[in-house]
Amino acid sequence: SRLLGTFVSALAADVKKRWPDKTVLYLPYVNYTLAPEGIVFGDNVEVQLCGMPGVAMYKEPALAEQFQRNIDRWAKLTGRKVQTWDYSCWPTDRTKAMYQYPHVLADYYRRNRDKLVGTFINGGLLDEWTRHHVSMYCWMKLLWDPAFDVDAAMEEYCRRMYGPAAGEVRELLRLQCDRWEQVRWPLPTVSPKAVHEVSFPREVVAKMKELLEQARGRAADDEAVSARLAFFAAPFEAFFAESASVHEGAGLRGLVAPKVAEAPV
Repeated sequence: SRLLGTFVSALAADVKKRWPDKTVLYLPYVNYTLAPEGIVFGDNVEVQLCGMPGVAMYKEPALAEQFQRNIDRWAKLTGRKVQTWDYSCWPTDRTKAMYQYPHVLADYYRRNRDKLVGTFINGGLLDEWTRHHVSMYCWMKLLWDPAFDVDAAMEEYCRRMYGPAAGEVRELLRLQCDRWEQVRWPLPTVSPKAVHEVSFPREVVAKMKELLEQARGRAADDEAVSARLAFFAAPFEAFFAESASVHEGAGLRGLVAPKVAEAPV
């Protein structure tokens, strides 16, 4: 952070002399995201700060507080609002879990209403929008208005999209939100244990399967609702398979370390 900060400070000073109307946009990333100590930036530096664990992981208070401190430090250091570079594909890339996190997003933007200028959302996984389209929709709305009511949006989404199956889909969304957002992990990091034993144990997965079957039954006579439900339900299959793999041990691979007669040279 200090190395890159020193460079950006010098660069910004030179830009100020040559092009006084220009702004230097600095993206602290990977291992230099912390606001450096002892660096002075000119008033022509704006920071686009990367949140390394992904916004969905701010469900864990320790991670949310850590990143919040960094936002506050960068805002103070630059005297400007911060732009964030947030990953919607994290931790989607490490688990097929059917989680939603609209309340995490709402807390994030309400807390930073006067500190953020906006967000670049970095995604790209093929099933990301299918799995998380409800959270992503809320994300777009919250960028325009941090006071956006995510619960009202989900209620209306279920009512308008799923008709006779609205109740079952709403209960599924509640489980997806609650089991991700409200359940604390022993360690704030993604692992099969955290996802499949703490947040989504077998009984929760069984309830999700039951709700999906009930929803399909209620929507059977409505072609449009059945099609929407098929889109909504599609990524659950990969989640159910991953869950079974973890709980039944099918996803574990044994590694055999043979003992040798003497130390290798």
